[in-house]
Amino acid sequence: MFSHFFIQTKRIAVIGAGASGLPAIKCCLDEGLLPVCFELSESIGGLWNYTPEARDGRGTVMKSTVINVSKELMAFSDFPIPKEFPMFMHNTLVQKYLEMYAEHFNLLRHVQFQKEVVWCEPTVDFEKTGKWTLKIKDIKSGKIINEIFDGVMAATGHHTAPLLPAFDGQDIFKGRTLHTVQYRDSLEFSEKRVLIIGIGNSGADIACELSRVSSKVVLSTRSGSWVIQRIGDKGMPFDMLGTTRAVQYFQKCLPLSLLNSLTEMQINARFDHEKYGLKPNYPPRAQDPLISDEFHLRIANGLVQIRPNVQHFTGSSVVFVDGSVYDDIDVVIFATGYKIGFTYVDKKVTESRDNVVDLYKFIFPPNLTKPTFSVIGCVQPLGSITPVAELQSRVATRVLKEDVQLPTRKQMWEDIYQKRQELAKHYTHSLRHTVMVEFIDYLDELADIIGCKPRLCKLWLTDPRLAYACTFHPCAAYQYRLTGPLPWKGAREAIFTQWERTLFPLKHRTMKETNETHTRFQYFIMLCTMVTVVTAILTYILFVGHI
Repeated sequence: MFSHFFIQTKRIAVIGAGASGLPAIKCCLDEGLLPVCFELSESIGGLWNYTPEARDGRGTVMKSTVINVSKELMAFSDFPIPKEFPMFMHNTLVQKYLEMYAEHFNLLRHVQFQKEVVWCEPTVDFEKTGKWTLKIKDIKSGKIINEIFDGVMAATGHHTAPLLPAFDGQDIFKGRTLHTVQYRDSLEFSEKRVLIIGIGNSGADIACELSRVSSKVVLSTRSGSWVIQRIGDKGMPFDMLGTTRAVQYFQKCLPLSLLNSLTEMQINARFDHEKYGLKPNYPPRAQDPLISDEFHLRIANGLVQIRPNVQHFTGSSVVFVDGSVYDDIDVVIFATGYKIGFTYVDKKVTESRDNVVDLYKFIFPPNLTKPTFSVIGCVQPLGSITPVAELQSRVATRVLKEDVQLPTRKQMWEDIYQKRQELAKHYTHSLRHTVMVEFIDYLDELADIIGCKPRLCKLWLTDPRLAYACTFHPCAAYQYRLTGPLPWKGAREAIFTQWERTLFPLKHRTMKETNETHTRFQYFIMLCTMVTVVTAILTYILFVGHI
């Protein structure tokens, strides 16, 4: 008689099949877990899956949306975006990339479409098993069933529930009102007099788009905003020039006041924000910047007019706080952001209060006795969400596998409070700044947990060419596949060929190559950083004796 011993594969519920849910599915598979993904719509992509009509509970991009981050810094760590795709992709190509990712790693077989998770709570024996009960609704039939899972990864993002302000007289306004989540394209706004309230990326994009077809476009802003462009010096992607470990190190060496002054000078070199009525009363690094290449041009052309905050509405007009009036308004568009929340999760697990969510590393509810619930993608990085969500998923799945242990409840709460204090110190008070993270710092923090952070000191001795690339080239997600669990053999080559893939789509006319992508300022930073690195390595060798 034979005894059969086996370890049962853990079933993990992944909620959402967008840019955060797809890497969650893949990471489950990488770690030998069995993912079951529930997606509300008919296809993958989430926010990037454009639909001509607005649907309740489902955010989507506008028809004209182009990503604000370069493709290399948006790519997943083991699946580079094709070199043929432009450096800043239209939303249709982002959707295509996500579909390619899902097909390449055979993820679709784990997705159940048109299934809504209406409730999620711990089982009665959670303290012992760590399991979860999910109520799942079939959209077509309306039938609701209960299922038990060993873990849950909530990847529904934070761009679905619109945040709407309430102004005096708003209820008697005779025109049309909508939130940016309902906006699709400019066709229905031709020859309309439009007021946009809010100055985030969506508000600025809509203002620029409507300025071509509407009879008048006014944008009302309470505080103004600093504006940066996608394209930096010599036509290179701004984020690729700035998102490097060398630049990060140089910035940390400067006092914040000096760094803000230098940043303001650099931003104002393109156009003077005070003269354009956009300058906020806080420094550039105290907010998530507005990214637009044409917003200031539309203002200069008189096609977009900047006004202060709204004081109150009348029947067809708006009075601003400075006493000025905008009459005969046809449409008001609220570009006022979103509410963070998890309406399908028991509030005892996690909840949002004024967009503040208590999550360790923005992933784990700290009070659970079993860390089998995680939130993926509920952060606002100064960069792309996709590599962040992927690394969050790598951490969460290794915790689910019990290969990684979380700290004590006390230590997790201390980390949460510390991050909250850092955010309050660094950023101006705003509901959209509650989940802000610095791109490289946050990725490194997560990488430390699972041991995949690149060991630069060792690399400078063993592979200086790679160390140079990791230090002075853009900090793309490939760096987190060089070492640690589940490394990717193509990571090294992907790091070396970032600029090649970035510039390839521009090569439709043969030109003499110069291979120069760095500015003088970057060369100065390189020199300073290299001197520091060499000094650090020599000190380490002399006083420690080994790496």
